[in-house]
Parts: sequence; structure tokens; C-alpha cells
Amino acid sequence: MSVISPLKTELWQRVYDICQQEADYLKVIPTHQFVSALTDLVYKQAETSAMNMENFANHANRTTILIEDVKLLTRRNEDLNEMINNFAEHINEKHDEH
Repeated sequence: MSVISPLKTELWQRVYDICQQEADYLKVIPTHQFVSALTDLVYKQAETSAMNMENFANHANRTTILIEDVKLLTRRNEDLNEMINNFAEHINEKHDEH
């Protein structure tokens, strides 16, 4: 059995949950077609992001994706980049404690 099907099913559920929360706030009703299209968009973006990070690692002659690769990927989205940097700092602090 392929891992993609359960992954896409779980992703669809998460996208649906977020759509429902936003729909309640906006007083709209998202269709299943909308949720499916948005899920496909999110999935394709995740695939592209994974490929880009893999390429960053390969370019540096590494087989492992590092936090620096994630930071490089998010550099054009200031809010997301700030969140990633804060998360990385938190991880480094936890690592230093041990």
C-alpha cells in the first residue's frame, strides 16, 4: 500500500477542519470540491518544498536536510521565516540544556 493515500487523506481532513473553522467565522460553506482543490494545492506545495530542500542539501553535498535548508526555503516569507528561526532557537536551547 502506498504511503501517499493515507497522507493525502489525513491532509484532506486537516484542510477540511481549517476550512470549517474559517467558514464559521466568515459565515460561508466550503464545498467538498473546494476542500479537495485546496488539499491538492497544499500537497503540491509540500512536494515542491521537499524537492527544493533536498536540492539545497544536494548542492551542499549532503544527504540530510538541515534547519538551514528550511530557513533558505522560507526566506521570502518573513512571517514563516521568523517562526522557523524562533523554532530553531528553541530547539537549540533545548539541545544546549542536555
